[in-house]
Amino acid sequence: AESQTRSAAILCHVVCGITMLLSASFQFDHKLRKLYPARHRISGYIYVISGIGCLGALRPLRMSTAENHGKLATSFIEVASLMWLFSTALALRHAKTRDFVRHRRWMIRSVACALSPLGQRIINFAVLVPAAMSIRLCVAGVHGSSF
Repeated sequence: AESQTRSAAILCHVVCGITMLLSASFQFDHKLRKLYPARHRISGYIYVISGIGCLGALRPLRMSTAENHGKLATSFIEVASLMWLFSTALALRHAKTRDFVRHRRWMIRSVACALSPLGQRIINFAVLVPAAMSIRLCVAGVHGSSF
């Protein structure tokens, strides 16, 4: 039952995250925004709703993240989530009051927060994994053993 809940949460998180980032990519096109303001608004609501779904799917994964990746990774996720919620709420508020300059600024922050976990994963795979492998090879070479 726990593995099914975890699998469903991961699937929901990934689907909502992809939907969220795809809808965000349409938001920054000035021409589309001016020509189709209703589509921009709908895409914005899709961004917010899928972002909330993405965060909601993290809840069941919280315990395993703390156990497998430590408190630092869990803290990073919590802070990024709160920052996303805060910046998105302010962006939505400014859109409702038709203050589109502030709305745009807060949406840029919101999308940056949404992209931060992807940035973390890119750094992990592009920098940390090769560094760890290099260290292992050096240690194996010094001790004359294989890993």
